[in-house]
Amino acid sequence: DARFEALFDADPVLSAAARRGEASVAEQSDWFFARFDATHAIRVGRAPLKLLAVNRPAMAHTPEMENEMRLVARLSAAAERGLNG
Repeated sequence: DARFEALFDADPVLSAAARRGEASVAEQSDWFFARFDATHAIRVGRAPLKLLAVNRPAMAHTPEMENEMRLVARLSAAAERGLNG
């Protein structure tokens, strides 16, 4: 739903450890992480919403991993802009 998508407006990287949002949104993100056995979700497309599920439990909470996830998000956003115009 739109509230789940809005989680990615502030930050295109969502980690399973850093749940955000009200209960119904947290339930959706919990489902996503469980369904794809993911430690992170990265928005790689906006319309329609496209998410990349990443599972890196050994590095899930390191600053290096967070930087890597943000780099993937930035590269994906640049690629999407290039494809759309």
